[in-house]
Amino acid sequence: MNDNSQHWLITGASGLLGHPLVTALRAGGHAVTAIRSTHPVGISGVREIALDITHGAAVTRVIADSRPDVIVHAAGLTNVDECERDPDGARKLHVDATRYVADEGARVGAKLVYISTDHLWDGTQAMVDEGVPTYPINAYAHTKLEGETIALASSGTALSIRTNFFGPGRPWRKSLSDWILERLGEGAALNMFTDAYFTPIALDHLIRLLIDCVRLDCAGLLNLAGGERLSKYDFAMALATAAGFSGASIRRASVASFGFAAPRPRDMSLDTSRAAAILGHPLPSVAESIATLFDDTSKVRNAVPIR
Repeated sequence: MNDNSQHWLITGASGLLGHPLVTALRAGGHAVTAIRSTHPVGISGVREIALDITHGAAVTRVIADSRPDVIVHAAGLTNVDECERDPDGARKLHVDATRYVADEGARVGAKLVYISTDHLWDGTQAMVDEGVPTYPINAYAHTKLEGETIALASSGTALSIRTNFFGPGRPWRKSLSDWILERLGEGAALNMFTDAYFTPIALDHLIRLLIDCVRLDCAGLLNLAGGERLSKYDFAMALATAAGFSGASIRRASVASFGFAAPRPRDMSLDTSRAAAILGHPLPSVAESIATLFDDTSKVRNAVPIR
């Protein structure tokens, strides 16, 4: 799929991934329908629709009217503890809404890209590839996995992207990197886990690679994450170094010491070998991803001084 005039429909279009994805697609000349809930998208030339995607009839009507070539289903509730406290709400958003989007998307012949997660296992195995059986341990993971299953069953062209991303957040929602940079700028202490591992990728890289995967018509499961496994503590230290901070305020902590409502997998790292083979290059290192935050200092929403 290499037509630069494709029509894309994005759910969660005002979110951490959705908003910069819409921006990139418009810059590339694509028509975009942006589905959002509460917060505006506000991008020139984009058809913006406020919609509760848990209402099936409304979702069906919008997709039927838009007839997009590509749907990126990026809407979701990423607050793991909130999902644990309200599993019915998580199910409505991750399962029911996905079914509405997937069913109508398949009916109009759209390619569906489902934004999945790296939380789908119990955290006892590092660098899991697409063939490792899932083992979700909280409501967030259970419902995201059900959504993934629905998405992939809807069409042979559907693609599910398992990932963990960071980058400049939205005014109403900080990303992990925003929060770390803000705390460093304030000189405040940060408790970062030494026993929680992941393979993070910057939004700039993820969006470019996602668009490449659609162009290549990738389908099925795909780990599209960073090419390097590290702990949350080491990530914070790498971010501090890149921003010119000493990292002295970053404290070592353990997941077990925090009273989370939902159990957390200790290791969420993803093997990106399949993606690297498809794309023809390795997935970005942590340093390469972090560098995107400082390519243009205006990208760092909290304007943390580099010192």
